[in-house]
Order: sequence, then structure tokens, then C-alpha cells
Amino acid sequence: MEDGFKEKNITEKKSRFGSIRIFHHYYELDEEKLARNNIVLLTCLILLIIFAPVFSSVKFQLLSSQILLSLIIVSSISSLNFKRKNLHRLISLSLLALILMWLAYFFGEPLIRMLSNLSIFVFTITITFSMIAHVAKEKDVKPSIILNAINSYLLMGIIAALNFDLIDHVSIEFFNGLHALKFPESFVPAFSDYLYFSFVTMTTLGYGDITPAIPIAKSATLIVSIGGQLYLTILVAMLVGKYLSNPGRK
Repeated sequence: MEDGFKEKNITEKKSRFGSIRIFHHYYELDEEKLARNNIVLLTCLILLIIFAPVFSSVKFQLLSSQILLSLIIVSSISSLNFKRKNLHRLISLSLLALILMWLAYFFGEPLIRMLSNLSIFVFTITITFSMIAHVAKEKDVKPSIILNAINSYLLMGIIAALNFDLIDHVSIEFFNGLHALKFPESFVPAFSDYLYFSFVTMTTLGYGDITPAIPIAKSATLIVSIGGQLYLTILVAMLVGKYLSNPGRK
């Protein structure tokens, strides 16, 4: 393999995922494979956001959320072309996140759950910022770029949900024993509830059924609402500008 890299900058390798071009510093998927992988990621995100919360059984809802989060972590790695070094780091971080997530599911320890949320939070931020940077740098508006823009927005909602979940559990376990978010009485929040609150905040709908109850939660809410609006205005303007400036546009 190393000799091949010295002799050629690009080689072709066949796998069950199709033809993959292997660069000296990159593992590069072609446009068709990137678009397909982003569709898989988008499908998992939609299932987590829309369909997982509808199950009446709390155990089944938790299990479905765990499975879909695992699929999102795995599929997001193949949604972009990464440098080989960065790819290895992402794989290591994803494995850590997956291990902690399932340990938290089976053992239910609050500390393991917080570590799990933190590891998923760091991994998701890394993927999301990589997607946004890729959309910003790319000159042509291709299907994979549009899918990257959609997926990064939905991933921002998951980042916000993980943030609210982490703040809430830290507040309960280590501070005053009260929720950082104010939920309806006799209500035990699940991850889908934090996800719901994050998207309601990002889109500035503000229904008021869930509200921040402590200063740090209020600050996080403001950051999420501002960030969601900035993303839509800047990224949409950027994509439209790239499309209009393309000389090959018909």
C-alpha cells in the first residue's frame, strides 16, 4: 500500500460500497457515493427527529433513539471526504461515543450518560463544522452539497438537544437537584423532548410548553436561537450565490 502511494498519487480500490479513490492523504468517495451516503444520513436524522418520539412505550422510544443515533454517528463519517489522519481520529471518537452511549443505555449511570452525551456532542460538532466548511469552500452546487447543508442544519438541532440534556442532568446531579429546563408537572423528559425543544428554539417558534429555568440554560437557548437563524440566512445566501455564479448554469 505504501509503495503504491509512492508510485501513484491516486489508485482505485473496489469495495462493496463501490469505487473509492485512495489519495496519499485522503480516502475520497466520488460525487454519486457522497450523495448516496448523505441520503442515508438524512433518512436516519428524519427518523430520529420525527418518528422516534411517536412511540408510546418509553423503553421502545429510548431504544429506537439509541439505534438511530448510532446509525447517524456511523453514516456521518462517510458523508464527507476526510484526510486520512482526520478520518482515523473521527473513527476513534465515534467508537468512544458508541461505547459510552450503549453503556449508559444498559447501566443507566448518570455519570456515564453525561460522558456519553459529551462524547457524542464533540463528535457531532466536528462533523457539523466539517460539513459547513465543505459547503462554504465548494464552488459548485452539487447534490451532495445541498444534502450537506440540510444534514448540517439537522445535526445542529441534535447538538443543541445534547447540550440541553447535558445541562439538565448536570444541574440535577451536581447542583440544586432541579431541572435546568422547566417541563410540565409530573413529566419525565426523554431525549426526544430535548430534541423537540432544540428545534422549537432554533426555528424561534417558542411555544412555551418547555422553558429554560436557570441562567446557563437561558444563555444556551439564546445561542441556539441566534445560531439557527444565522445558519439559514448565511448558508442559503451562500448556496444561491454559488448557483448564480456558476458559468455552466442553464
